[in-house]
Amino acid sequence: MLRMTGGFGGGSTSISNSTNELKFEGGQGEFTLAIGGVVRENLALHGTLFSFVMVDPDIRIDGGPAIPGSGNVSMNGVGAGLTWWAMPANFYVSGSAGIGRLTADPDNAGSSSSDRGFAMELALGKEWFMSDRWGLGLGGGLSWHTIPDGLIDENWSGTSISVRFSATFN
Repeated sequence: MLRMTGGFGGGSTSISNSTNELKFEGGQGEFTLAIGGVVRENLALHGTLFSFVMVDPDIRIDGGPAIPGSGNVSMNGVGAGLTWWAMPANFYVSGSAGIGRLTADPDNAGSSSSDRGFAMELALGKEWFMSDRWGLGLGGGLSWHTIPDGLIDENWSGTSISVRFSATFN
């Protein structure tokens, strides 16, 4: 089983302590790659790479007004997942959980990365058969992460939602 998805949506990630909050939010592109095998009819177990990138996200400090940002904030993760297909309609539900890392790459400044932490993604979609083994489709995704900063004793946490296009070989 091989499934590739790409899409767009919106999301945010923030970090806070008892007195301050820093939040990045905005539109983003997303990509996933799942590789695995069918363990029983209509059910696959897979390894999953998942990623999103926010380009020029807005920045909010302590809930204040949005400040236009420049640069990128991305989350890259790897994990294990399951996909179940409802046949013969070829609808699918998929979930993956694993470890992720955030990277901030502001324009004209060095990039910085968090420690590794928990990240997951859920997806559902509908695919249409293009051949006996290939399907193309449309779906949606929801991801969530909580990742230690690495420099301070707090976690970055956030969600994203997206519309995705998919291609699956099974």
